[in-house]
Amino acid sequence: PGKKSRMNIPISNPIFSQPMIQNQQVRTALDGLHAQAARDLPQMLKGLGKGVFRKLKPEDMRHSFMAIGRDEGEYLYRRNLREGHRNIVEYGTSFGVSTIYLAAAARQNGGKVITTELLADKAEIARQNFETAALADCIDLRVGEAMQTLSNLQEPVDFLFLDGWAELNIPLLEMLEPQFTPGAVVVLDNANFPSSRSTKAFLQQSPRFSTEPYARGQRSFTAIFQ
Repeated sequence: PGKKSRMNIPISNPIFSQPMIQNQQVRTALDGLHAQAARDLPQMLKGLGKGVFRKLKPEDMRHSFMAIGRDEGEYLYRRNLREGHRNIVEYGTSFGVSTIYLAAAARQNGGKVITTELLADKAEIARQNFETAALADCIDLRVGEAMQTLSNLQEPVDFLFLDGWAELNIPLLEMLEPQFTPGAVVVLDNANFPSSRSTKAFLQQSPRFSTEPYARGQRSFTAIFQ
């Protein structure tokens, strides 16, 4: 097997032949956010600890980044750029790290990102981060329960990034399916978590999707709408 990125995707994948983000303001914003996320472990453990004796709730993680890494961010950027996606939807904004990668590609393609975050305080921090990256004009940030904030979606969907609480993944897929364009890409984050098993099974078993090869432990799982 060849060399792989930290997200367990082979470096030989043609996606990685695409250019990295060149915009310096975006790169600087991401550098700062990744540096903050690297110091986030105590907050993350504090939040996760609340789920030891009860079911974990979104509010438990309100102070934690729960952010994707650089490799996954560059993969999202390069894939969307390469495939010319203009209409990108994200479930689970958090502090906006993944959104910035997605929006950097959307802007170059002449499109936008619609992203939704349950917690208003997290959404406000994300909004500030979008301003810092000078990408706010191509991001539609919606605050509230995703099944409501995305229920009136009129735009076609070229790319869907599932990065929120797993119990809504399948209902969201079913709700948004009429908006998927032929060949629309669905990327499931945290695919190596037990909570993602039902979403992977849904995508693998659905005749409406084909799935890309998935290696055990790989963080992202990708499906293509037929």
